[in-house]
Amino acid sequence: MWQYFPLMASLSSVERRHLESVQIDPAYVTGYAGAGAQSVVRWYQEGAEGARRVVKMPLYQVWRDMYSQTMGRLLGQSYDSASYELDLCQRHFEPYTVPTEIRHDGDKNKFCIVQDAVEMQRLTPEICSAQPKYGDQLADIVQRNSRLMSKEGVWFDAQGWHAGRYAEFLLRGKPYLDNIVIDTKTDDLKLYDYGLFPLPQNARYFRWYYGMLLSSQQKNMRKYGHEFV
Repeated sequence: MWQYFPLMASLSSVERRHLESVQIDPAYVTGYAGAGAQSVVRWYQEGAEGARRVVKMPLYQVWRDMYSQTMGRLLGQSYDSASYELDLCQRHFEPYTVPTEIRHDGDKNKFCIVQDAVEMQRLTPEICSAQPKYGDQLADIVQRNSRLMSKEGVWFDAQGWHAGRYAEFLLRGKPYLDNIVIDTKTDDLKLYDYGLFPLPQNARYFRWYYGMLLSSQQKNMRKYGHEFV
């Protein structure tokens, strides 16, 4: 997750209205869990006895800072694009997906993504080497991602965007994967986020940006022992 944004411990009035518009009771939405290039993420317990989940709200719909209303809006998803990406991920990565749904208001103008929380452990190249099962699962995810690129012209962002880890990767070559994690309950890999990016040649805008991200992910995956092409 990208930690550029200021931490907001409590819900803002805009966030409260947004949640109510998609039939989520703000009383059960609590602390800040993170923020990415497209969404702000908060912990969510659905009802008094509900399981712990997360709710992801589009930045441009709930935050008013400059990034959210510029790049956040340009990179952000609509309800239709979020539904399309979720469907693709569930079809192409089914063994590794987390139960996820999209909730919306009556006109589908406002929406959010609700996902089961994962008790996670970060996946490192050392863990992949020590426990071949994870290395085999990661190889399968990479192959599925390559097929997704070939068939749909988009790719799953396994690396994610965290300013500190990305800088360390660029300066020291230390690899990381924010969006593929070890689920400590099921003891297998899970896709923690469903962000899909277009291949640079298919992008309408920001081809340089998507080219940079794709090149970065290819270099990152080599550190895990896989060629992502």
